[in-house]
Amino acid sequence: MQVFKKIGDCYERVIHWMSMASVFALTAICFMMVIGRYVLHKNLGGLEELPVYLMMVTAWLGSSIASKYDKHVKVDLVQEFVKSARIKQLVRLLVFILTAAGYVLFTYLAFRYMEVSFVRKTTSAALQFPLWYIHGVIFVSSLASAYFFILHIIEEGRRWNK
Repeated sequence: MQVFKKIGDCYERVIHWMSMASVFALTAICFMMVIGRYVLHKNLGGLEELPVYLMMVTAWLGSSIASKYDKHVKVDLVQEFVKSARIKQLVRLLVFILTAAGYVLFTYLAFRYMEVSFVRKTTSAALQFPLWYIHGVIFVSSLASAYFFILHIIEEGRRWNK
């Protein structure tokens, strides 16, 4: 289990640096767009779509880290109304199983989407860069989320047996 946690920690460090670079680039591009538009009175031709893609990358990368720590937004009604610790633990395990199954399915669909985008050579409208890069980030992030939720299932299963 330690090996799997080390893989997750390594992934987190890489994502941390990628997210920082993405936010820095996002800030720099938006700053250049504002200066270009309002100071120089020039349009920077198609650069407007890049901040959207950078925000998508940042959000997807961040969601996979939220999966590692189980910090996604959730409604814990069962925790409020159920008093039995064993039932709460069972519900938590079932939620992890359903979430992992959803992420595994979404990972498959994201891979297929990335594959089609790669084969068809789909490009962005203005900048003409390959969109499979963005779709690849969605695939990797959903794969990482599925991985982390499977680790949560294993940990919760170990607690269940105690």
